[in-house]
Amino acid sequence: MPSNLKGFELFDQNKFGVTDTEAKIMYQRALEGELARTIQGFDEVEKARVHLVLPEDSVFTRDEEKARASVTLKLKGNSKLSTEQVKAIISLISASVKNLPKENVEIIDSNMNLLSENIFENEQNGVLTSTKQQEFKNQFEKIFKMMLKIC
Repeated sequence: MPSNLKGFELFDQNKFGVTDTEAKIMYQRALEGELARTIQGFDEVEKARVHLVLPEDSVFTRDEEKARASVTLKLKGNSKLSTEQVKAIISLISASVKNLPKENVEIIDSNMNLLSENIFENEQNGVLTSTKQQEFKNQFEKIFKMMLKIC
């Protein structure tokens, strides 16, 4: 699928006399474009739009603001994203942008559904996901069977 999104090829154009501010804006646009193109490569996603808020660098670490991101997705047909897929997109964006915690990434679909709402809440509160619960159950059963053989 051809895309008119621009990524880091924005820097391929020879421009002389670019100011620091212009370079920062170009970098932000390029990063947004690269992330959107990557997300559009997923089977369920028809279009993606990424907006980044990159705070100014500060020499004072305690005053340093965290970056933020918002992503709008148009899904193909009746496609839906699983919680794990939404987490994967959040992780991709968080890992790609300096000083961007996962909690600062919001994802909505074209039907205005907030897909990222409370997505990490269970992990933060120490509640186990169903996958982790199943893994623990399997481990327990394995150990229990081994103990029965010993006895």
